[in-house]
Amino acid sequence: MSPAFCHDDYVVSCAWGKTRYRIGDVVIASHPKLGTLIKRIVRVDDRNRVLLTGDNPVSSDSLTLGWQPSSRLIGKVRWHIAGPKARGVCQGHQLPDRAVEAPAHRG
Repeated sequence: MSPAFCHDDYVVSCAWGKTRYRIGDVVIASHPKLGTLIKRIVRVDDRNRVLLTGDNPVSSDSLTLGWQPSSRLIGKVRWHIAGPKARGVCQGHQLPDRAVEAPAHRG
């Protein structure tokens, strides 16, 4: 998912009950051959399946991954924290100041 997410980044994901997944959501998915992935939802069908892709043009695309049942989705990425090596640059790509907006903490 570079340049938005880098190898040493941290993410917080959540899923509870009947989580509604939508086009554009960044999710953590469990793929039977590729393991745990961070991908973006590009399509949702009426059979409760999603089509996933990465933001990087050389990442696993929707044709490689194929339609995935939503049961393989671990959760939506809710919070992204850039890792120590990723501050500012990720694999040669300049990152925006805040790749993903974090919700305000109310204490």
